[in-house]
Amino acid sequence: MPTSDESGTRSPNIVLLMSDQHRGDALTCEGHPVVRTPALDAIAGQGCRFTCAYTTSPLCMPARASLATGRYNHNHGMVGNLGGVIRPEERRRSIGLALQGAGYRTAFVGKHHLTPQVGDLRQIAPFLKREFGFDHLLQVVGKFASRRCECDWTTHLSNLGLLDVHRADYEERKQQPVYFARPSPLPRDEQCDSFTGRKAIEWLGSRPAQPFFVWVSYPGPHDPWDAPGDYGRMYDPADMPLPIAWAETFQGKSPRQRGRSEFEGLLNLDAASIGPMAAQYYGLVSNIDDWCGRIVGALDAADMLANTVIIYTSDHGEMLGDHRLVNKSAFYEGSARVPLLVADYRGPALGATCSAPAETVDVYRTVLALAGATPPHGTFGRDLGTLAHGQSSSGDWAAFSELDTACMVRTRRWKYVHDPAAGGPQELYDLDHDREELRNLVRDSEYRTAADDMRSRMLDWLASTQARDLEPWEGTEG
Repeated sequence: MPTSDESGTRSPNIVLLMSDQHRGDALTCEGHPVVRTPALDAIAGQGCRFTCAYTTSPLCMPARASLATGRYNHNHGMVGNLGGVIRPEERRRSIGLALQGAGYRTAFVGKHHLTPQVGDLRQIAPFLKREFGFDHLLQVVGKFASRRCECDWTTHLSNLGLLDVHRADYEERKQQPVYFARPSPLPRDEQCDSFTGRKAIEWLGSRPAQPFFVWVSYPGPHDPWDAPGDYGRMYDPADMPLPIAWAETFQGKSPRQRGRSEFEGLLNLDAASIGPMAAQYYGLVSNIDDWCGRIVGALDAADMLANTVIIYTSDHGEMLGDHRLVNKSAFYEGSARVPLLVADYRGPALGATCSAPAETVDVYRTVLALAGATPPHGTFGRDLGTLAHGQSSSGDWAAFSELDTACMVRTRRWKYVHDPAAGGPQELYDLDHDREELRNLVRDSEYRTAADDMRSRMLDWLASTQARDLEPWEGTEG
């Protein structure tokens, strides 16, 4: 089992830091006017920040299944959050199994959400470790799911006498509008993201055999909006910027969007009501940022950082009132674009940025390339390693995303969305001139060629990825 490359260099430790529902612009290094993320900025400063990165699906389980298996939704079949368990033939491609085969010690700490969040997740720990290739597993259930599910975190809260307090708070929140926000009643260090970060540091403190891969998966900044401790008071609701396209007229947009906005209670809501939600959201982001910084510090203190590559991303973003929508499941920038940072601490700081479209499924291929592991047959994504080291991209890259029957394709300039179930026009945006996605150009004759080209690109992607899926398993090519 390889632990070094041909030059004799040791295989790097790989730390995948992942959050849930972190929108791509919510970083100080992105130029955000409010949020403060010094630790993530430092990671970006060491490596490369991908400024045009998109989730393979703007929904938790489909996105996580793609990152775990290197496959798209229409390949692995996990198309929703009620989709059951990833099929056995898909689990064979798991990133953990591939890395174990390359001689890595593997660990998962936090929210996996690769299976339904029901019952006692501790009971399925042996299954997850075996089927997904993790030598160590510590589970944290999704935030609202913690009202009913048991996991290592809820056991910890119970031992501290805090579980009833937590669940009573969440039961009350569940009865409130989707934008309801207030600080967490839990002590800052016992909140789910803090617990996840602390347990990851404890695992690193055990001096794991190297090389190792650890996937640290924070449950936040997903709703409910409940930043803990000082982070619940870090941002003033009155200082929050107005959501993008808050004055949305829905002209040329899907009737589904207006109906969803009305259902979420945002259609006639005063913009000031979004302020508390945004303040708590950014507090959650900053708390996660702090724990990311602590993890980097723990690696450094243990003399492991100099042989480590750190990747930070999220499963999808958060609309946060943009286009009068909350949460995810949309192809607008707030929901579909995510942070993607790749930092190699084996060399000098680069502080690079890359504007080539990237996808979260690229993380799979990038991690396997770092480990010297052969990608299993039928997997997708691109190795971002050369771009992360400051080399320019060649060719006309595109990023794809899908949810149910809807698909999105994003090139450097254009975004095209096709949703056959939407009951309205498709969407085409010129992001060079319309960053807020206000003007849908799909029915404008001036842009017919652009729309046709993007539609063809989407169809080619669907056909080519499904064709590869039909080839025999025995192949060795990625």
